[in-house]
Amino acid sequence: NLNFLQNNNINEFTPSLGIFNRCTRIYQLNRLQTECAPFVSGLDQENNSFPNAWKASLIFYTIGVCVMSLTIIASLLGWGTDRVERVCGVKADPFLLGDCTIGWGLYLAVGSTVATFICAILSIQAEISTSSDKVQDEILDGKNLICLL
Repeated sequence: NLNFLQNNNINEFTPSLGIFNRCTRIYQLNRLQTECAPFVSGLDQENNSFPNAWKASLIFYTIGVCVMSLTIIASLLGWGTDRVERVCGVKADPFLLGDCTIGWGLYLAVGSTVATFICAILSIQAEISTSSDKVQDEILDGKNLICLL
């Protein structure tokens, strides 16, 4: 079975760890598979296994998702009011603009989202280039790391 592991490039897999789950590669039933699962059993875990900074990140992320959801729901309910009908005309309803137009806020939000995805994609290559054993050895020897894209 060692041949199987060598042929499937086990050395190319890098385990990942997030603020809530982790992904590892396991050998099960004569095949290699990636398994992702939460490692958090509660916010009362010790700082060594679930750092306090990650606990705070998870809490703020959850709060952000809740606020975003409430904002979307409130903005859709707001389109049915008399004020919107007076400003945008009688044809204005949720998902129908009537006589109104979309403001710059939406375009800026879309542009910011696209920029965030571009930054995430660019960071993948930076992570790959710094995660090799040779680079890690040089960092441990005290050399400075400079990433150029």
